[in-house]
Amino acid sequence: VSQLRRLQRVSSNNYWRMKHKGIICGILSAICYGTNPFGALPLYEEGVNTASVLFYRFSMAIVILFVMLLIRRKSMRVKKNEMKVLASLGILMAIASITFYQSFHYMDAGIASTILFVYPVMVAVIMSAFFKESYCSWEKIPPAYNQTLIFKSSRLKSYCYVL
Repeated sequence: VSQLRRLQRVSSNNYWRMKHKGIICGILSAICYGTNPFGALPLYEEGVNTASVLFYRFSMAIVILFVMLLIRRKSMRVKKNEMKVLASLGILMAIASITFYQSFHYMDAGIASTILFVYPVMVAVIMSAFFKESYCSWEKIPPAYNQTLIFKSSRLKSYCYVL
């Protein structure tokens, strides 16, 4: 019985450790993704177009990921059935990146980023509908996310988003 309890404690500790790693990775990715306009806007002022900005951005990412795979000694082989899924995900990522970066030409980058970051709600709905994942109730969402955010733009009157 004591061995079973010890195993439950270890697995519970591992669960929370992994959950914390996931939270840290999520926060870090939000910070990194949120800084995208800081790199794109000065390049746009210099006359660089959206396609070039994204090409160089993803080229650098490929090099970094390639080095990471080499260091970790991970295989880069892809099976045929995996290629279809990866191609679909690549197309969706390309569309998302192109439209996001292109939106900087037509609206303030802060507003474009705010609209983009509504995607967690869409992910929760999709994961719940198609993968039967449970999601937290509104009571468990931190108050900072459960409030109305109002942004004013110089071009348009105002935006009001309820998250």
